Amino acid sequence: MFATKAPSIARIKKEMGAAFTTGYIKIWLVELNEMLNLRRPMTESQITFAAQLITDEFFGLKVSDLQLLFRKILSGEYGELYESLNPPKILSFFRTYLNERMNIGAEMSMRKHLEYKQL
Repeated sequence: MFATKAPSIARIKKEMGAAFTTGYIKIWLVELNEMLNLRRPMTESQITFAAQLITDEFFGLKVSDLQLLFRKILSGEYGELYESLNPPKILSFFRTYLNERMNIGAEMSMRKHLEYKQL
């Protein structure tokens, strides 16, 4: 999760441009939409809107983070979807994942600090 060489959303945006990056995120969202086989999936405009928000707000996430996050969503780790998916649900999953990631990072930092302190 932390030590991968996978590019971040920000790096992809810088190297490939905003339109490419939004399109890349849209591909992930379309795949998620199809894999979940929901009664009320996201519309194309909702997918575009969510992709733009993800590109703008979660630019620090890496491609490996996206893979893990979408796997967690598909496996039901973030709860029941109740046959629908929409931008607020998607963004709440991203926020939850980001909080989990930050908590793990803080724990790792604290462990390193304690190890260093013991030397």
